[in-house]
Parts: sequence; C-alpha cells; structure tokens
Amino acid sequence: AHRIRTSFNRNIALQVFLDHPTIATLSKFLDAGSDTDQPEPDDQVLRLNTKINGPTYVCIHAVSGSGISYRNLARKLEGKANVVAIQSPILFDKKAPRSIEQMAESYLRYFSDWSEFHVCGWSVGGLIAFEMCCQLAKKGVQPRSLHLIDTYAPETRAYAHIREAYILEAHFERELERMIRSKIPENFFSEGLKERYFKSYQHHLRAAKLYRKKNDKPACFMQIVVAADQQREEGITDLLGWEHCMGFIDVAQVAGDHYFLLDEDVDPGWLTDGPAR
Repeated sequence: AHRIRTSFNRNIALQVFLDHPTIATLSKFLDAGSDTDQPEPDDQVLRLNTKINGPTYVCIHAVSGSGISYRNLARKLEGKANVVAIQSPILFDKKAPRSIEQMAESYLRYFSDWSEFHVCGWSVGGLIAFEMCCQLAKKGVQPRSLHLIDTYAPETRAYAHIREAYILEAHFERELERMIRSKIPENFFSEGLKERYFKSYQHHLRAAKLYRKKNDKPACFMQIVVAADQQREEGITDLLGWEHCMGFIDVAQVAGDHYFLLDEDVDPGWLTDGPAR
C-alpha cells in the first residue's frame, strides 16, 4: 500500500488488498480507475471473507491492533458466516482510547444493531469484547454470543510481565512471527508499520493491566476458548481467571498454544457450535 501510494499518488485501503489478493486482480482493479481514495477510518473495520446472508462474527483486535489475526478463521468460515474485524486507530496514526472501557464504548459505535452479531476477542481483544458486551447489557442489548479466545480475566498474573521491556519485545516478535505464519507476506510490514504495531502493543497491554474486575456481566451466551497446550502462570486454572463469571459460561479446550490458536490448522468448530449449545 505504501509503495502504491508513493509511486502512483493513490491511497489504497487495506480492504482493497483483501478483496484483490493477487497481483492480477489488484492490477485490474487499479487499471479500471476505481476510486481508491477511501478515508482511513474505513480500514478500522475489515471484512475478512465474502459477505453472505448468514451469521456475523465481529472480532476485536488483540494487542497488535490488527484485525488480520482473524484471517485464517475467516477462511475456515467462508460461505458459513461473515467475519469482520475491528482494528485499533493507532495503526492509522490516530489517537486511541486509553482504557478498555473507552475502547469498548468507541467500538460499539461502528454498528447500530449489536443484537444481530456474535462478538469475539482473542487475547487482550477478549477483554475489550467482554467490556463491550457488559456495556450493551446495561442498555438492554444482548448480542447472539460472546467468545473469549484464550483471554485472561482482569487482574490475573498474566498481565504482570508488561513491566519488563525485554519480555514485551520478545512477545511482540512472537506476534509478528505468528502473523507472518498466517500467510501474510513479510514485506507487508514496513518499518513504519512495525513501529505502529509496537506502539499499539504497548498501549493495549497497559490498558489490559489497568482493567479491573467488576460485577457487571454480559447478558448473552459466553464461551471461553482455551489453548490446551499453552504454559500458564502458576495458579491460573482452565477458566483463565473467569471464575467470577461461573454459571453462564462454556469452556472449550482447543489444541495449540496461545499464539497459534488461530492458525490455519485449527478447526474453528468451537466457534460455530458454541452459540447453539
């Protein structure tokens, strides 16, 4: 996108690349003189597969701020469900809400009728998704379901590591490795974009650390998807600290660790089966 913008003075939204994944289809799109000067905020909501008349899963970005993490999930659900992702404004050099509560409030504005959607969040994205559903519950709105994908509850020891800069950088490198493994070309990450990813990583982990448990609970079906092969901090159970939500949650164990839970080899049957249980 950066090369096209600088070489041809044309602004191309990330959605265009997802809709035209090959050089041939993108070239045809550009040669047709299509309007590519889309406002950058459009990129904050990505459609990750072909739109159908069916269920829609709204996936909230994790610490990197990118919705690309859900690309393999969208491929698996092609023709079965719509998958869209909300991305962080930090990736577009825009000011981001500072707290999980503010992020949730901001992202709820993207769609009007949340009762029609399933809400998902991987990692820290699950905290935002959880808070979104809590805020909706206060308004009397109930989404179809909420899925927390290997998300630790607020105030667990899992968030303590963010105080160590070198550990934060190591986790960030693993996140880039995972995204590249998801068949995203390595040259997709320009140096400027890598810097924004790291800034997003720091920002969202700090927000996660400051997020506190509350008595509020979502009014919808809630599922916790646990990476069965992930090493955990001592004292963390299979509920990942969500014991205070006992009574209305379902737990699904999925093979794999935290970083490769959304890999192309993972069967998303837990997601499609969950709401019907």
